[in-house]
Amino acid sequence: MQSPPTPPTPPNKPGRPSGRQKILIVDDDAEVMLMMVRFLGRSGYEILQCDGPFGATGLVRRHAPDAVILDIMMPALAGSDLVHLLREADPDLPVLFFSAIDEEQGRALSERVRGSAFLSKTAGVVALERTVSAMLRGSGSER
Repeated sequence: MQSPPTPPTPPNKPGRPSGRQKILIVDDDAEVMLMMVRFLGRSGYEILQCDGPFGATGLVRRHAPDAVILDIMMPALAGSDLVHLLREADPDLPVLFFSAIDEEQGRALSERVRGSAFLSKTAGVVALERTVSAMLRGSGSER
């Protein structure tokens, strides 16, 4: 079995001591979280983790991530609601909805939420890294 290709290292963001772009991942599925942390970490991103919606806003305020990868279907508070709280902490924060919901529903949500994108969890880690990279380039990542 062949492992997926290693994606290119993301560009450095000025002002970051590590020089690496910081991604906050909010997902209640431990296996999916581990897969994203491993792959995006190997891709050169600094990863912050939150295993549910509670605590995510505090992490955004304390750590100023360059982007958030957000599950939509979480207990207690859906990602589609959490995004509004995250945007109160950082109005320009790029958000990638990474979820198992229907593709049509996910795309409709990302069209309603400025500065966001949607990717189905079935797309895999290579597509995830490409989408994150494109989203960060689109935001200028110089926030």
